[in-house]
Amino acid sequence: MGTATAALSGEIAVGTSPGGELGGTWASPTVDATHSGSTHGAAVTTHEGLADPHTGYRLESADHSHASTGAQAGNIAATAVTVDSTNLDGTATNVQTVFEELETQVQAAVTTHAGAADPHTGYQLESATSTQYIFISPAMFQIDDAALGQTGASPDLVGQIAYAEASLRSGAFFTFGIPNDWVAATAIKCTIFWYTSTTTGNVRWLLSMSELAAGDAPAEASSIAAAGTTIADSTTVKVTTLYTVTDTSTTDFVPSAAGNIVKVNIERNANVGADSATGAARILMVRMEYTASGR
Repeated sequence: MGTATAALSGEIAVGTSPGGELGGTWASPTVDATHSGSTHGAAVTTHEGLADPHTGYRLESADHSHASTGAQAGNIAATAVTVDSTNLDGTATNVQTVFEELETQVQAAVTTHAGAADPHTGYQLESATSTQYIFISPAMFQIDDAALGQTGASPDLVGQIAYAEASLRSGAFFTFGIPNDWVAATAIKCTIFWYTSTTTGNVRWLLSMSELAAGDAPAEASSIAAAGTTIADSTTVKVTTLYTVTDTSTTDFVPSAAGNIVKVNIERNANVGADSATGAARILMVRMEYTASGR
């Protein structure tokens, strides 16, 4: 028990060891197991025996997996949440009706889109190829033994190249360059626009095409007779595609590289049996057709 003494100023003196519900020494005091009237063991036991109060909850700082089951999952009742439908049509009041209304609007938009005109009309796909033409007028020909001239009456004259039936062979030629947009390994075709002054017989055209590149000699490929072409009448311009041919097949001309020069020689061989038309056959225009790459 503390005892007041005149040697101290306001302090009290205590015993040499703690008392009451304390034990041990003043340097290392302890608390008695029973204090405040109880050992408190029952409360600890009760707490330890309780279920985990965090079950059903997830830590806010943890990632949410949105799993379909467990603590990460959950469903919102269709009528449990109200929705601001300002951006809809004003009738949506809960989650279910929001989705129903969105579905209706999407279906309406798809129907409208499906019924709209094709916005690509008038445009060409950049990767698509196209057919292009190079037109060769009679003035661009070099004359061999055909005749460059005109047909019609002034002022409605049209240039022409006349191939006479009386000669053994008459011809003319021109050159053109393979365009840079030509698609490699595709054929170049030669089509002639021509007519005659007779309505009977056949005209037998001959076509040869030869390619010239830097360093080549300007040699001409040999000509081989093409099939005879039946003349329909004297007033309609005929359009005939010519080919380089062998004895058994018709062959397209395929150049080797863009930028090279091609010489085209068109002849009429009136001295072969297949050419039976009398009078001159006249070419008005030549069209060279090729496949171009996308732009």
